[in-house]
Amino acid sequence: MATLTLIDLVGIQDFVFASNRLKDVAGGSQLVREAATRTGWLAELGAADRALVAAGGNVLFRSESPDQAKTLAARFTRKLIDEAPGLSAAVAHADLDGRGFAETLQVLHGKMREAKAGRRPSLESLGAGVTERCRETGSVASQVTEDGRFVSSGVAARRRALLRSDLVVEESFRAGPEAPVRELRFPIENDELGRTSGEKSLLGVVHVDANGVGSRLAAWLKEQPDTGGSSTSAELRFQEISDGLAELVDGAWHDVLARAKARISWNARQKRFELTSPRLGESFTLFGKDGQLLLPVRPILLGGDDLTFLCDGRIALDLAETALARFEHAKVPELGRLGACAGIALVHAHAPFSRAAEWAHRLCASAKRSLAASSPRLPLETCALDWHVGLPGPQETVEGLRHRLYTRRDDAGPEHLTCRPYLLGVPEEPETWRWLAETVLGPPAGGPGPAPSLRGSAWRDHRNKAKELETLVRKGKGAVAGALEAWRIASPALRLPGGLDETGGFPADRTPLLDALELLDLHWRLDPAEEAGEETG
Repeated sequence: MATLTLIDLVGIQDFVFASNRLKDVAGGSQLVREAATRTGWLAELGAADRALVAAGGNVLFRSESPDQAKTLAARFTRKLIDEAPGLSAAVAHADLDGRGFAETLQVLHGKMREAKAGRRPSLESLGAGVTERCRETGSVASQVTEDGRFVSSGVAARRRALLRSDLVVEESFRAGPEAPVRELRFPIENDELGRTSGEKSLLGVVHVDANGVGSRLAAWLKEQPDTGGSSTSAELRFQEISDGLAELVDGAWHDVLARAKARISWNARQKRFELTSPRLGESFTLFGKDGQLLLPVRPILLGGDDLTFLCDGRIALDLAETALARFEHAKVPELGRLGACAGIALVHAHAPFSRAAEWAHRLCASAKRSLAASSPRLPLETCALDWHVGLPGPQETVEGLRHRLYTRRDDAGPEHLTCRPYLLGVPEEPETWRWLAETVLGPPAGGPGPAPSLRGSAWRDHRNKAKELETLVRKGKGAVAGALEAWRIASPALRLPGGLDETGGFPADRTPLLDALELLDLHWRLDPAEEAGEETG
């Protein structure tokens, strides 16, 4: 009797971000990738050809009998204990037993929910008074590194996995005809992601998640006819869906990587590699030594319908937009266009990875809720993003934070001092992200007409007034309008961009000004300078 088996890795984010060292995070990511891909453990166990899904921490495979399914699941979980300490899994089996594939898969998901709800948590031994603690995680140490550090078995496994990971992006990279050839690699240390000495350095944690995959997949399964055990067609189509999602996520990451690589330049005078924003005319130095050049971005989790990556904070929003643009137009077999949302946490370079990643997930969920609130006016394939600068307290919610820091109340009612989350760029929708980035922030050269961008020459020559706007916005619409009227007596060119001048900076009961001013020195666009005047949303 044929059997379907589902293995779901549990607590992936807690496992990957257990350490605050980038090399341990990268090693944890490698272990997750090995566990849940056809070319990893499944190939070692001889089950790669039976896997229907192997991505995003989920493995679904078909066995010819229940005993064969249980044997493979046992070997997989044994490998999990031996090679990835700290990473756990839930397992569920369902026999086809005359049912069609779609019906059996629904039964299997029901059993998985029961398995997760009934899991007994793994309690770690706290150790005795004579045991050493892991320097990275605080767990009981069981091994000593070459440099004499005490580490847990989980950290040791991560560092072994890091040696197996593909750190090399390109063996012979050249950033122009005069530049020396370098081996392009991903960084493994926090400070190698692009921070600039003497300046406030922020790390960007970006989480991108496709919209409504679970609900669309459930609807698709219900539509499949009962084939009475003959499920070859449904299985093949389900594999096409899985492979289509994986291809979409891989494509989004490829676009992110290509955008970062395209902006690497060689500064012949300073003899150094830089990442350059042609729009701003700004650049920062890239790290590298011994013939290597390190990218200011590195993937962490890719698979299923989402991806998470780390990067220099200055390019985080631009790279998040790049990833969303792939979801914006791509189609997945059977499911059609999906769209996606992104959460971007901009935190101090040495902030706890686990909390920053959790906040990126919360911001992504915030963007999804904004789309759900706009339904059915906006289609599901609409993209949106949300961000926050800094790391709030562990118990803080996105809504609570916005109410506390970005809401002003007076006798006329509340005024919202942010427009976040932003739609990516929907025609005829006001205050989109592309509008904020292109028109309100804009290129330094400014735009045509009487209302140049905040980075245009008029505001650049009055930088103190641009900074003063942050205080005025918090005082309300009247304070902004009064200050602008006074400033224009001496500087008639000082007008708010993007049509905001006509509304005193507050379209309806909210304003994007604080969002733009917050990003004035933090957000770099990486597209070529000649595209600076194009309208994109």
